[in-house]
This record gives sequence, structure tokens and C-alpha cells, in this order.
Amino acid sequence: MIRAATLSESWIAPAVFAWPPELWHACICMQLLETSMSIPIHELEAEILNLGPTDRARLLERLIESFEPDSKIQDAWVAEALRREAEVLSGETSLTAGAEAVARARARIS
Repeated sequence: MIRAATLSESWIAPAVFAWPPELWHACICMQLLETSMSIPIHELEAEILNLGPTDRARLLERLIESFEPDSKIQDAWVAEALRREAEVLSGETSLTAGAEAVARARARIS
């Protein structure tokens, strides 16, 4: 586990100690990512796996985005998801339970 003493003093300001745990986790993740060349990968992995699900998901999203930060494909999927959400909220279409959707698909190919 990384302790505050291992981080550079210039990085820690007195006001930081009042931060909520989620913000601490995010800052530690960024510090780990910035210094990952000096931290063995197994230690970095252990630190990340100690984070809560929300922080790991946020980190995963950032890592995926780092491969294609201006991806037209990602933009297209976001637009499609927003369009589908708007259709459901407007009542234009309705949601189908997963089990029912699978049953319908199986019936079509049988």
C-alpha cells in the first residue's frame, strides 16, 4: 500500500488531508500512472486491485481512452447510446428483459 510519505512532498498540500477517500484514490492512481516506470508492474497491479469498483472502473475508462483519445468509433457509440436512451425515455420504444430477448432470438434461429 502506498503511504503519503512515499509521495513527493510537493505533491501533497495541507488541504489534501481533508479530501474524501474517492479523491485520494484518484490522485494515488494518477501518481501511480505518472511514476509507473519506477514501480514494478506487480505492485502497480496490486494497488489498483485494492481500489473500490467505482475507482477501478474510472481508471479502466481512462486507460481505454488513452489508446484512442479522439476515436470516431467511440463518439459514434456514445451518440448511439444517447439516441437509444432518448427513444426509451420518450416512450418511442420500450426495454425488453434479457431473458426474453434471448428467448426471442433463439426462437428465430430454431
